[in-house]
Amino acid sequence: MKIIAALLMMGATAPVLALDFTVPEKLYLGGSYSTQDYAGELKGRKLQALGLTVGYQLNDYFALESRFNRGVSGYASFYDLPGSSIGDYREQLGWQSLLAVKASYPVISNLSVYGLLGYSNSDLKVDLLSASTDSQSGQKIQTPARLNFTENGVAYGLGFKLQTGKQMDIYLDYQQLPDFKPMNSVASSWKVVTLGANYYF
Repeated sequence: MKIIAALLMMGATAPVLALDFTVPEKLYLGGSYSTQDYAGELKGRKLQALGLTVGYQLNDYFALESRFNRGVSGYASFYDLPGSSIGDYREQLGWQSLLAVKASYPVISNLSVYGLLGYSNSDLKVDLLSASTDSQSGQKIQTPARLNFTENGVAYGLGFKLQTGKQMDIYLDYQQLPDFKPMNSVASSWKVVTLGANYYF
């Protein structure tokens, strides 16, 4: 009987407990799609990523914003390796993050321009698969390998956002991330174009 009474009391207080939790009014969440160019003059080597945005509006002009991206498509090709047949080459964006200060200024009533300045981290994975034939047995031998590159540092960007409702906006921005440097003698700029939407609580 005591157990039943305790369960009834918990059920009666559950709605009250649920109402006690409120999302901070200045918090906003969003989603995004980005296309990224990191290979300079090498055409066709672009990455696509889906992302999650978490931000906190400090006032009418400034916000703190975090973006978390995950690669959804990469670059694939073939290469010739001395002493072996054609090899398989793939590049894929892993996790990518950005923590930035966002400064906005209204152009007209529902359109604003903004700038981003912060710190970013990007992980790029390269998978290699070479195939060769043993000269004695004639057996085909496959040799896999994986290289991981991490680029981090200062990032900045510029964009526009359109207020589509009291609690919604859509945005388009351009970001310049730290250069991609797979080797000391090789470097190319990492450029990102992002389209997204945010919901403000």
